[in-house]
Amino acid sequence: MNPTVPRAHPLLKATPKHFLRHQTPIAWYEAGQGHPVICLHGNPSWSILFRPLFTGLGEGIRVISMDQFGCGQSGTPKGEYGWNLDSRMADFGAFVDHVAPGQKVSLVAHDWGGMIATSWAVRNPDRVASMVLMNTAGFPMPKEKSLPRTIGWCRAPLIGPLLTRGLNAFLRGAIRYGTHKPLAPEVAAAYLAPHDNWTRRRSIQEFVNDIPLNQSHPSWQTMVETQNGLYLLKDKPILLPWGQLDFVFDDDYLYEFQLHFRNARPIAYSKAGHWLLEDEPEAITGEIRQFLHESVLGSVA
Repeated sequence: MNPTVPRAHPLLKATPKHFLRHQTPIAWYEAGQGHPVICLHGNPSWSILFRPLFTGLGEGIRVISMDQFGCGQSGTPKGEYGWNLDSRMADFGAFVDHVAPGQKVSLVAHDWGGMIATSWAVRNPDRVASMVLMNTAGFPMPKEKSLPRTIGWCRAPLIGPLLTRGLNAFLRGAIRYGTHKPLAPEVAAAYLAPHDNWTRRRSIQEFVNDIPLNQSHPSWQTMVETQNGLYLLKDKPILLPWGQLDFVFDDDYLYEFQLHFRNARPIAYSKAGHWLLEDEPEAITGEIRQFLHESVLGSVA
């Protein structure tokens, strides 16, 4: 993929656009008109994950999705760049201000995109109309849990870059084990396409490295501050669709969110994995559509 000027993708029924940040293009896609619903993916993914939402959320909604730096059709910053939670949160905030200046927005976020979007939300609660959080976190790893061994290998010195950037094992593993149902060949190809060489796999490695496991990690304090600010969102309409076959963000993470958001609506999908929108696209899109129309648009879908 050419990360300079984003182009239309046959699987994405949305208009590609871009803006510059750090002298680097950030690609984004949008469809529809009305209330802004902003989607943010995690690792190793891009806006292709949200393709059912571009056509499935109904009238009165403007669906917008951003490719994070080094992902999808966004560029990779040259020179100094933080590659951490603070940097990602600042990028997302700049994006929201660019596409929906001064507006209240609804957030749909997955994986580490959820951590980033939630971190922005607790610092800008007046801008948040509603939230949909899927298989993600907004807090440190629940007690007595540990990072899966395979992810630990991808973080290790020497072997980590070899696996993640050299062999593309992290992305290929996600394609193989991130869903309950096997991905169609053209969908798998769409996930692989943005990361076709060592340089374009840097973002995957940086995301893996930015998982804060202890207080010495540079993103730990920001993550803790996010957890401490979750109470600012407790009265927002929040939907929690959850793939129960996720071997990382499992039901313990869903339960943790429910402790913080007592009024949130959880929906567990017993036959969906980490990329739950790939396993249950119609069901989840329908739930998000109804949630948005009831909680934000004031009508029943």
